Amino acid sequence: MNKRGSTLIDPLVASKYFLINTLINVIASALVAAPVLVAPLALPLKLTVWPGTWMFVAYAVFVGFGTIGALCWSVIYYLAKVVLGVSALRRRLVVTHLLTHNAAAYGIGALMGYAVGYVGGTAAMLGFGQAVITALVSWAVIPIGLMVFIGLLSALLGVFALVDGAGRSEG
Repeated sequence: MNKRGSTLIDPLVASKYFLINTLINVIASALVAAPVLVAPLALPLKLTVWPGTWMFVAYAVFVGFGTIGALCWSVIYYLAKVVLGVSALRRRLVVTHLLTHNAAAYGIGALMGYAVGYVGGTAAMLGFGQAVITALVSWAVIPIGLMVFIGLLSALLGVFALVDGAGRSEG
C-alpha cells in the first residue's frame, strides 16, 4: 500500500473505533457507579452536600459526553459512509478525535467527580467550612475548563474529519 493509502481509513472503521469505545465507556460508567453501594464510602450522603453534588454532574457529563457522545460519533461516521458516500477519512484526524474525546470525558469525570465532588464532599461531611472546602478543590477549576475546551476541540475535529472526507465521496 502506498503512503497516501495508509493515511486514510474507511468511515466504517472510524465508526467501529467509536462503537468499541462506547462499550468500554459503558463498562467504565458501571464501574464508577458501583462504589455508591459501598457503605463505608458514604457516597449517598456526600452526594447530598456541596460540592459532593459535583459527583452527579461529573457522572452525567461522562455518560452524556463520553458514552452517549461516542455512540453518536459512531453513528455519524457510519452514516457518512452509507448516506453521504464518504469513502475515506484521514486516519490521524479520526484517531486524534477519539483520543481528545476520551481525554475530555475521563478528565472531566475524574476532576469533577473525585477531585472536587468526593474530596469536597468528604470535607463537608467532616464539618469543614466553605472556605476550607473551596481551598481544597479550587485548584481543579482551571484543569476542568481545559478539559471542556479539549472536548469542544474534539467535536470540531470530528466535524472537520467529515468535511475533509466529503471531498472523497463515492458519488
